[in-house]
Amino acid sequence: MSQFDQPRVRLDKANGVPLYLQIRDLLKADIADGTYGPGDMLPSEGYLMAHFGVSRTTVRLAVEALSVEGMVHKEQGRGTFIAAKPIFVTPSKLQSFTNELRDLGYSPGTKLLGVSTRECSPWVAQELEVEPQSPVLEVIRLRTASRHPVGLCVSHLNTQQFPELGNLDWSALSLYETIETLGVTIIGAWQYVSADVLSSLDAERLSLQQGSPVLRVRRTAFAGAAERRLPIETVDALFDAKAYSYYNDLVP
Repeated sequence: MSQFDQPRVRLDKANGVPLYLQIRDLLKADIADGTYGPGDMLPSEGYLMAHFGVSRTTVRLAVEALSVEGMVHKEQGRGTFIAAKPIFVTPSKLQSFTNELRDLGYSPGTKLLGVSTRECSPWVAQELEVEPQSPVLEVIRLRTASRHPVGLCVSHLNTQQFPELGNLDWSALSLYETIETLGVTIIGAWQYVSADVLSSLDAERLSLQQGSPVLRVRRTAFAGAAERRLPIETVDALFDAKAYSYYNDLVP
């Protein structure tokens, strides 16, 4: 039985520890013992106020303290949810985001935010080896791990060399698996990772605050054969730095 099902908790007002920190620690204990798992909603402010006998300000300070530690995240209009455990990715082989999460025991998800044909930027043109301002397919997707938003991926697909890409359903989980339904094989990719902060638009999409730290992953994937490989997709992805990390095991 959760402590939230018990009669109202009496906080210790004489021990010198601020009440909001006492509440934070009690909530952390419930999260740690699995009473509330990743994706579960935290009780409402009103419930916590009554349960602990404190003001709304005190409850908000406690929840904000959990948010700063990356243990909960707020979704506008829905509530506050328990954050997924940090994802540690070891990029030792080429695989899709979907398969990375499956290998780590998470349930991957995707939400298609937009598909359109756009004139490519100089950077996209360089990566896809097409002429500047050539029309390419832009696919924007929100990626989730066990229902928790962790990444925003903006892909540009080389419809100049692979026009059949324009006929596919991009709401499927794995972009690579979708491409391979055409009989095209992804044979390799390069990528680099850098630090960045969220713009207001991207923050809204990821249910994070503007200026939150993110990992920016840029990757260009190639299809074909080793002797004639063609760039088929380049992606600019932003991952919540509190939820997503890269890990490498280095040996001498």
